[in-house]
Amino acid sequence: MKDKYLGGMNNYNYRQYSYGDESFAEFLQSNKDKFGVPSNINYIPGSEAIYNSFKKDIAKSYLSDVIILLRHIRVLIYNGQDDYVVNTAGVLQYLNSMNWENIAAWKRAKKEQWTIGG
Repeated sequence: MKDKYLGGMNNYNYRQYSYGDESFAEFLQSNKDKFGVPSNINYIPGSEAIYNSFKKDIAKSYLSDVIILLRHIRVLIYNGQDDYVVNTAGVLQYLNSMNWENIAAWKRAKKEQWTIGG
């Protein structure tokens, strides 16, 4: 998706100034079994309808909900390194500042970098 407010910069890859490489969705889709995701779930890179449905929630904090999820299910956190909207530094700051009982284990856990196409 091209951002009209940032000089046409690509939302998913700030280094591009055109529609983006959405191969991350293909990667997630083809590796669902490795992540324990049911086969009937499909990844999509973006949707105007979904965005519009949730836009009222953008400024709200859902930290308490995230902590409840972390207490009850396994969670995969996937973040693109070139995404300027949901950037890696901001996501890590958010996660590392959570006040929940397993934060120390989260901080000690090995973080992995995944690449697409080598």
